[in-house]
Amino acid sequence: MACNNRLLSGINLLLKGFLKMAINNILNNSLVGQSGDGAFAGTEQPAFLEPSADNFISGATVTATAAGTTTLLVSSTQTQIFTGVTTETIVLPVVTTFPQIGVEYLIINESTGTLTVNSSGSNLVATIPAGSWARVVCQLITGTTAASWVAQVSASPAAAFAWVPVAGTTQAAAVNTGYISNNAAQTTFTAPATAAVGDVIIVKGVGAGGWIMTANTGQTIRLGTAVTASAGTVTSANGNDSFKMTCIVANTTWSIDYAISTGLDLV
Repeated sequence: MACNNRLLSGINLLLKGFLKMAINNILNNSLVGQSGDGAFAGTEQPAFLEPSADNFISGATVTATAAGTTTLLVSSTQTQIFTGVTTETIVLPVVTTFPQIGVEYLIINESTGTLTVNSSGSNLVATIPAGSWARVVCQLITGTTAASWVAQVSASPAAAFAWVPVAGTTQAAAVNTGYISNNAAQTTFTAPATAAVGDVIIVKGVGAGGWIMTANTGQTIRLGTAVTASAGTVTSANGNDSFKMTCIVANTTWSIDYAISTGLDLV
């Protein structure tokens, strides 16, 4: 019995030796400069790929719009937030500076003006209205045109339209609001200083005195080819007149969509 045990133990040791040699051969023969079993004797270690990512530059950059140009670089933060009361042109980085495709920017428009996003070659990539945002992703690392980019613009939900009865003779108007003017005397409305393209104001007359809509400083109101002076006025012909105007140039220009009147007076 003792002899059999010693025989089995010897066979196990022999098998372990063969198994170790086989494993070493498999591992070492897969490495440059190494063959056979035993300790590593090669001159070159296995290569490991360096980790990479598209762009994870944390944080955000906040820029006030100034009707100018903001040029982004490969080192710019991924999130770009624009505030203010006017427009801005954004020039995307030169795509050849990117290590790979997939570099992206989140551009958020919190200003009241429109953002224009161009490629490095001044080609239009996206237009971002006020209150909206865009995700802009590099899809080619060659060229300077819009073809190097893909953009997805998401508009914020439109604000709910509200109706406000006006019993007094003065009222500061707000965008996307309708007013029912019901004072017996003439009521003066003043357009807001800040308005985005597409914002509307409606006035419906009920009171006998009628109403006046006054453009804010630096603004004009248009009706066809007629236009008010800067900070000019539109006056109803009688107490039951109604009209709707829409902002067509952010903060500066209103256009009358319709008027129910025998003749509005633009001054």
